Amino acid sequence: MKKMMIMVAVVGGLTVLASCKKDHTCECVVETSGLINSTSTVDTTLADMTKKDAEAACEGLNSSTSAFGQTVTSTCSLK
Repeated sequence: MKKMMIMVAVVGGLTVLASCKKDHTCECVVETSGLINSTSTVDTTLADMTKKDAEAACEGLNSSTSAFGQTVTSTCSLK
């Protein structure tokens, strides 16, 4: 009986730790092309999120836009 209770406590503890919320860093590479060409890296902190939610939020930062002969593309991934 004791072994079973210990096993349940261990499994429960691992489940809680696996889904805990913490800060994650999303790294975005921003490339500009056209009249002006440049590349820069921007880190964004995603606070108090599960890894799954942070991955989704980070992917949501991907973008591309063009205007007046200039294209700006942002490609993001979770560090």
